[in-house]
Amino acid sequence: MIYATVLLVLIDYVFSSCVLMANITNNASEIFIRDRIADFDYARVGKYKKIYCCARNYDRIIWEFKKKDGFKWQLFPWFHVNRMWDNQPSLQDKNQTLQITDIGWNNEGMYKCTALSSDNNVIANHSTKIEVYSCVDRVKPEAYGPKTQYGRIGETVTFTCTGDFGCTPDAAKDVSWYDEEWDALDDDTLFPRYNVTKVDRSNHTIEESVFQITTIEQKDFEKNFTCYVTSAYHQGDKMFIVQLKEARVEMTKMTWITAEEVKGIVAPCVVILTLVFVFTAVFYFRIKLFILSRIPYWHLMDRGTNSYHAFILHEDEDIELAEEIQKKLQSDGYNVKISGSIKGGSVIWQKVQEFAQDSKSLVIIYPSEYSIVNSNNTFESLVASRQYFSPNLVTVVKKTSRKGDPVEFIETDRTFVRIKYPPDHNCSTYRQENFFCKLKLRMPRKTENNVWCCSTKKGQTQQGAEDTEPLNKPIECNIQQDEVLADRRNQPV
Repeated sequence: MIYATVLLVLIDYVFSSCVLMANITNNASEIFIRDRIADFDYARVGKYKKIYCCARNYDRIIWEFKKKDGFKWQLFPWFHVNRMWDNQPSLQDKNQTLQITDIGWNNEGMYKCTALSSDNNVIANHSTKIEVYSCVDRVKPEAYGPKTQYGRIGETVTFTCTGDFGCTPDAAKDVSWYDEEWDALDDDTLFPRYNVTKVDRSNHTIEESVFQITTIEQKDFEKNFTCYVTSAYHQGDKMFIVQLKEARVEMTKMTWITAEEVKGIVAPCVVILTLVFVFTAVFYFRIKLFILSRIPYWHLMDRGTNSYHAFILHEDEDIELAEEIQKKLQSDGYNVKISGSIKGGSVIWQKVQEFAQDSKSLVIIYPSEYSIVNSNNTFESLVASRQYFSPNLVTVVKKTSRKGDPVEFIETDRTFVRIKYPPDHNCSTYRQENFFCKLKLRMPRKTENNVWCCSTKKGQTQQGAEDTEPLNKPIECNIQQDEVLADRRNQPV
């Protein structure tokens, strides 16, 4: 047993080694020994494989690998570049032989060996494509027969018959077609309209035979065609008989539609589509707000621990617009703070930062007038408070009638999302509503139950009343009414 093993090793070394054949070549000018290298080869999953680069008159050889459908070559050892290799190949015969001990699907691709001179100059290179396949050892083949086909006179039809013979060598394997007299259908003399083509796949483990009738005649519908799959010792032989059947077309009587019926169908559809289009154009933002307010979008979450849903930053000239937006939002149950409510004597930038950190979103009103006298650019420094908000929660409100030169730091910042406030002289109700819908889409959603107090108008919260300090409107609370309500709650039912 030991002698047999040693003999097998010697045989493998003699017949698969480049070192012992380094001086053998048909052409002395060639670097690579052509009868010892291949441009294409198969490798079976789970087996070992040797890829040869038998060369002469070189100093050293390097190997590179490019995965199937890949774009980059990886220098050996390539596991330093890509950790996909479970088994690292090894080099033998002075780097002339690359051996892979356990072939996997990741070994499929191109292998390139390059011969270098002593000065590290490239002398020549050669690439070998390796295709990996998987198969099983079969005692008898698996056969897959053709299916009945339908056709018409003058058309072309194709039948396919396949035999999977596995990895076991089988010199007798065959897939052939015959007619009723057992004449082979690949005879062009007997059957000029019949063509048989054989295809070997998966390294010759699967043989496929395609039988084609190029021009169907009436007599073809009356014949039986036989596919015969054979292997060694006739184990597992299969015979399939198939027929060609004539395809028949049944004409279905068509019912024509009159012009009046077409008008009766088209006209209502046009009216309905027009109404849908107009309705969507007018109420688009309100529909969008209605839908998104019921979806847990991350940027539409509630204000959480913050005191305000939004903080409005504005110049002194725009306090009226800020108050108008604030009152509208507060009437809808939002807590809103405006920078105009900062009391005199306070450090403005410090208060702005405090309000910003205590708010969930930021609304910047585009300055109506940008003072060139103010060398410190106070407003620009206040806008720096946007760092506390994500881009999805910062909005710039731009008045249609804004005066003054463009503000550079707002115009050049592409992350700002701008929405226009509609003009007062040409502003219908739906434009106003759409503006506030667009604004609310960039604010956190109002999800908590609000406590209404100190206001005759539903929607004005306690926090909202505190925010309207610059309006100098006193807060009127009906203390007597609150006491009556408290007494009623304490009375037994």
